[in-house]
Amino acid sequence: MRIAYVPFFTSLLSALLTTPAWADDRACSATDDDIQRDLEDTLKAFSEMDADAIDALRDQVTAKVDCLDDVISPAAAGAVHRVDAIGAFLGRDVERAELSLRSAGLADPGYVFPEEIVPSGHPLDRLAQQAAERDDAEPTEIAHPPETEIHVDGTATDLRPSDRPAIVQRADDGVLVWSGYVAMGGHLPDWTPPPPEPEPEPAPEPEPVIADAPPDPVSVARRKPTVELAVAAGGMAFVGGVFYASASVSYSRFRNANTAMEDVAGLQKRTNNLMTATLITEGAAVGLGITSALTTVRF
Repeated sequence: MRIAYVPFFTSLLSALLTTPAWADDRACSATDDDIQRDLEDTLKAFSEMDADAIDALRDQVTAKVDCLDDVISPAAAGAVHRVDAIGAFLGRDVERAELSLRSAGLADPGYVFPEEIVPSGHPLDRLAQQAAERDDAEPTEIAHPPETEIHVDGTATDLRPSDRPAIVQRADDGVLVWSGYVAMGGHLPDWTPPPPEPEPEPAPEPEPVIADAPPDPVSVARRKPTVELAVAAGGMAFVGGVFYASASVSYSRFRNANTAMEDVAGLQKRTNNLMTATLITEGAAVGLGITSALTTVRF
């Protein structure tokens, strides 16, 4: 039997380099049974005090979390945390070992280390009991689209622990799309739902046409009447265009599937009124234009 301890900084570096990742074209696959076998191998290596094998198993089991085919079970989640705790314990990182044991105990509270490997009163057993009595900090809410489901350590929840490691997974329509081992303080992908599209602004009300003050009779006598008629025709054509643009906007809102039912009748009436105003003003513009042309001929 050989005793080999992994230095603290080596264990810490290994944990920092373990980053959750997911890709649709991933070339790996893992199940809960694979993870449970890793825990059994870790316990065997622990009984032999083979720290090198345990360090390799820590990296292996966290990598398998990234490759899971389905949402992990709470028992398998507890196994992942216990593998990490045993590795941290042998690496003399007691704080990390206690945090991982805390996550393991909450995920799978019925588990007990085998008596022949971790007997009652063993330092690892005492650390597990200490972790069970530890208080948790305020959890962190995970923002995600409403049609998706988040699982933390095998349980459906929107809350993740802020002071200990956790296995976080996202499922869309029952299909797992992201899975990762997230260390304490680790970052998740940004799943914040996009803000809703703003409602279109209502069309501005057409400004009323204000008649000009009566012109000076002397200047009227000196101007040809065709000028006033042409200006009036242009003004009526412009107003008719405004009415038509407003009617188009109102009709678009009437045809929009997102328009509330209580607004449909009002939009229909408004569109009809605006089209009527358009026909009247444009007809007046045509009449004034024809009159202006005829007056020019006779003047």
